[in-house]
Amino acid sequence: MEEALQVIRTDPELQQWAGKAIAGATGAEAGLPTAGASNALILAAAACIMKGTSLEKHDPLKLETWSPLINKLPMHTQGSKPSS
Repeated sequence: MEEALQVIRTDPELQQWAGKAIAGATGAEAGLPTAGASNALILAAAACIMKGTSLEKHDPLKLETWSPLINKLPMHTQGSKPSS
């Protein structure tokens, strides 16, 4: 595992290329490569939740913009009530 973690990296250019290839192959407006169907469902739900918010214009390929978003996440959610 330690050895595998050293070679895993995020490559925004590769993600962007793969997304365009998926969109071209499927005729969709856009494509997003994921690590499985469950990840795709989570990302689809997140996209629906983000619609109409300030996060809608967030560019996930710009890694430097992630930290402010991550810092907004609650540290502990146990006992939290879902928002309505």
